[in-house]
Amino acid sequence: MKAYEKALALIEEFTDCILYDQARRSIVVNVDLDHLIILEKELKKLDYSIIFTNHSNHTNKVTCTFSYDHSTSDC
Repeated sequence: MKAYEKALALIEEFTDCILYDQARRSIVVNVDLDHLIILEKELKKLDYSIIFTNHSNHTNKVTCTFSYDHSTSDC
């Protein structure tokens, strides 16, 4: 299984809505703030890094963008 397939499978455990840019291998997701640390830690193992977050003060949700580091492995 490729890195992006593993990343998508992992994220599906935390949310039903995932935006995925196949050309850039970036992932946009909206998850509970409580899950962000776990997601960031596990995606880092797959060579993804968080490049954007936006948290609403009215909810416990955060919107994040993860980007694949193409220089470290084969996606």
